[in-house]
Amino acid sequence: MKIAVIQSKLNGRGGSHRQTIGYAKAFQKLGHDVTLYAIVYDKDRCFPEMCEGLRIVSLSHDAFVLPKPISIPFLGFLNYIRYSKAESHAARKCSLLIDPATDVLHAHDRLAFRVATYYKKYVKNIPSVLMMSDILTKTWVAWRKSQFDRSLTPRWKQRLFNWAYDAYEVRKYIRPHEGMTTLDIRTRDWARDYFHKEAVCVRSGLDIDQFPFVARICPHGKRVSILVAGIFFLHRRYEDAVSAVKILCDQGYDAHLTVLGNYTSNNEYRAYQRRLAALAREKGIEDRVTFIGEVSEQDLRRAYQTHDVYVSPNHLQSWGLAAFEAMASGTPAVISNTAGASEVLTNNVNALVVSAKSPDQIAGAIKKLIDDPDFYQQISKQGRSFVEHNVSWENVAQKTLKVFNDLIRRA
Repeated sequence: MKIAVIQSKLNGRGGSHRQTIGYAKAFQKLGHDVTLYAIVYDKDRCFPEMCEGLRIVSLSHDAFVLPKPISIPFLGFLNYIRYSKAESHAARKCSLLIDPATDVLHAHDRLAFRVATYYKKYVKNIPSVLMMSDILTKTWVAWRKSQFDRSLTPRWKQRLFNWAYDAYEVRKYIRPHEGMTTLDIRTRDWARDYFHKEAVCVRSGLDIDQFPFVARICPHGKRVSILVAGIFFLHRRYEDAVSAVKILCDQGYDAHLTVLGNYTSNNEYRAYQRRLAALAREKGIEDRVTFIGEVSEQDLRRAYQTHDVYVSPNHLQSWGLAAFEAMASGTPAVISNTAGASEVLTNNVNALVVSAKSPDQIAGAIKKLIDDPDFYQQISKQGRSFVEHNVSWENVAQKTLKVFNDLIRRA
């Protein structure tokens, strides 16, 4: 089968980039002819070691330039229209790069959906499957942001514009596609409600060989090093991990938190990092919270292997790949029950699952681990075992290929 995997931007080291590359490599490993298409591709920044052996086709670096924003009062909405036009132009150009002999399209983000739509319209109408990792409408994104910061709740004019924009976007760029997959059951159900399309839940995979297991010994005394990792999106809820450190310190534990992830590439990330740093100062624990920024794959693996506990406080997140990377490395994980990862894990068996937005429960779970060496080692070993047997790219690829084949047979 000739498969076109599409991601709008391959220019960073985030989970979405890793996931898209993982899909492409898994299809390729099963003997399929795979090309990864992108509007923007930076081979030096986007997992060069993972991309080795993949055929990647993209536009030139200067082919996609967003127009300068309009700052005139009451005309800000024109920015959306101008940005959308620029995005559509780039998506159309990218669609023309896709091989006309392609059998199926697999698009992985909002702008990639446009690329697939234009290919079906201008080149060849073949089966296409959208990987809906999150509900990517403006209305849904604005709603989720408001769950973390009420000041971001849009006013009625913005809500009305979002609704109209989404109605157009869904009709033009989502409805034309025959298939859809999601990372978790909650997003699958939301996709049915938002788009009136039935989706198949296919979890993300992991190249477990990249995250070797290191046998752990429970930290002695009350000292504990805690790790969180991921780009600084608001839904990470890193503030809950910061607050948990304060709770642990107040109870006599020597707790330290390391925060890995990109917080410099846009203003929203920088603002969130400043809020977290201010929270640590306010609680008097600024010397116990360290912001590292983006790191190499080697340093990421070392971080998993050298910290005592991994915390995933993410709220309303569809999966949570970093938690499984930590578990594969042997690091016991504490995971929010509103992260998609919690749907497949068993509390107190292979991870500790806590309520979302609950620093008290995070602190309690960490205490439970380090106060009981036998339990600590059980979670460490069972976490690794779970990933070995349940989070494989081959399994993900096989399930997705079944979706492809079903659509091709019906075409």
